[in-house]
Amino acid sequence: SMAARSRVHDLADMCAAGSRSLPSGWTALKMPHASPELWGNIVTALQRPMDSVADIEAAIRSYSPAAVASRWQFRGLQQYVAEMHPSERLDLFRTLLPQMARLALSMPALLPPAIPLLRQRSQDTVLFTRQQAACIVSNAFFCTFTTRHGRSSMPMINFAELFDNGTCVVKMHFVLNYFRRYFAAREPSWVIKVQRFSSVEPPWPTLAAPLQHVVVRSDGVLEEAAGCLQADFANRHLGGAVLRGGQVQEEIRFLLSPELLVSSLICEEMESEESVVITGTEQVSAYRGYARSLRWAGDHVDTTPFDGRMRETAIVAFDATKFLQEDLETQLQKRYLHRELRKAFAAFQPAVAPARVPIATGNWGC
Repeated sequence: SMAARSRVHDLADMCAAGSRSLPSGWTALKMPHASPELWGNIVTALQRPMDSVADIEAAIRSYSPAAVASRWQFRGLQQYVAEMHPSERLDLFRTLLPQMARLALSMPALLPPAIPLLRQRSQDTVLFTRQQAACIVSNAFFCTFTTRHGRSSMPMINFAELFDNGTCVVKMHFVLNYFRRYFAAREPSWVIKVQRFSSVEPPWPTLAAPLQHVVVRSDGVLEEAAGCLQADFANRHLGGAVLRGGQVQEEIRFLLSPELLVSSLICEEMESEESVVITGTEQVSAYRGYARSLRWAGDHVDTTPFDGRMRETAIVAFDATKFLQEDLETQLQKRYLHRELRKAFAAFQPAVAPARVPIATGNWGC
């Protein structure tokens, strides 16, 4: 059984209606333009020409909290730019970065000053347009979410720590390809849905229902499993270390579809009986390798069909408890087994209702 009533908030409709405030009962997540002083500083910084990494750094530092910004280095981004082909570097600073800055500064036209926060144990849903998602990712790149540095209950959203990480050299290929694809696209807009699920644990010892028949298939690729609920073996903070040094399953999935970062913006960390389903994101990049061998493998054309305004790609994020190899005995204790059953129950509920769909796990199962 579900734990609470569910509500839906459509940010596209909210903006179209000119509404600037949230209905009662929702917790507000303030956007950078909610503060006239902060937004004025951001506009001033991002309207200046950027011809080097030093210019990007100066812009971000100018509106960021000094105590946090003083610790940042931009060595990963510097290395990425230094390794670029001269023509690509020219295109980055002359064309792509100005486009990204304009997109970031379009936030007051695309988003209200406060959007809904998906709180723990809620059953709520937030809908974004493709343009709103791209605007959020661009603001994350320029680190304008200045109140989100070091907030423990929320995932990371700003790119500042990634810019100082060695994995930035690989990850920037994915991120910038997303923006190139966004600005080149002629497709109509689509909608991205972020939905939080919370479950009440069934009485496992007293259940008499037999296990269902299970069919396992070993063909196909996780991120291309159209029509399936795709597993994201997640961190409790959505996105994991995608904006730090992580390069494993969840981080790779977010790099292939950077629109997923909207979930990192609005979702509090997951509790033991929770999952989050993100529907409608586009995969724009291919990859090869894993962890240290991860590499961008070029553009990817996503052929997943649409259901109305939404691409039929559904990704369920759910986190396992982390145990070291020598902790096997602890892991098999009843309370920990129950925790993982609770988590799996929350994760697979969306696959059962309203229509039963297969689960795609890839090579995973942690």
